[in-house]
Amino acid sequence: MTRKALVEFLLLTAEESEAGSDYAFYEEDNHSQSEYDDDDDDDDEPAERVRGTGILGRDVLAAVWHDIDKTSLPSWITRAPARVGSSKVGKLSADQWRITCTIHLPITLIRLWGSLNPDDRQHQLLENFLDLVQVTKLCYSRKTSRATGKQITRLLHRYLVKMRELFPEVSITPYQHLCLHLEYFLQRFGPTHSWRCFAFERANYILQRINTNSKFGLSGLISHGCTTLTHLI
Repeated sequence: MTRKALVEFLLLTAEESEAGSDYAFYEEDNHSQSEYDDDDDDDDEPAERVRGTGILGRDVLAAVWHDIDKTSLPSWITRAPARVGSSKVGKLSADQWRITCTIHLPITLIRLWGSLNPDDRQHQLLENFLDLVQVTKLCYSRKTSRATGKQITRLLHRYLVKMRELFPEVSITPYQHLCLHLEYFLQRFGPTHSWRCFAFERANYILQRINTNSKFGLSGLISHGCTTLTHLI
């Protein structure tokens, strides 16, 4: 199959997938319109980002650090930074985010919030977050099926609907919308380990850690260093 034919096939089936979706995030009696499709041309400014909406707080973050220190992980799992969330740690890699959100945060949050009343906001935040953890676990599995794809879509939809309820001032992002198409890609390309972008994320992580001292014109030196590193690996 040529590249052009493959692109046309993906675009066609994506349109069919979008048209056949039965998921909606607004009740029928809710007449609020999309921020990208309104009749008022003077009100098309992007929504201002909500600030000061931290969820964990210092006490919970300290508990996370304490649990990380006490947690023993298999040697094949990359450990997250011991002080994850601290400004001293800096940016996390994609794999460090995954380990933090699927192992360390559930351990601490279930311990702190799991026994709260189901109507308590923190308990609802925990249940909402665990839906996302389940999706991540299913997406990283080395095997998949139609049932798995449908379960991912169901969990993502429930997560986004609850997120809208917990944070009514927050809009659904394009990435969150695209996640609802994971079922489509899993059915056509199989488990994500063969087509995800971790190789590119690793390359970006390596490049970001190279100290350029804010000087331009070092591309040749950086390229040589990356080539040398590739041969060493």
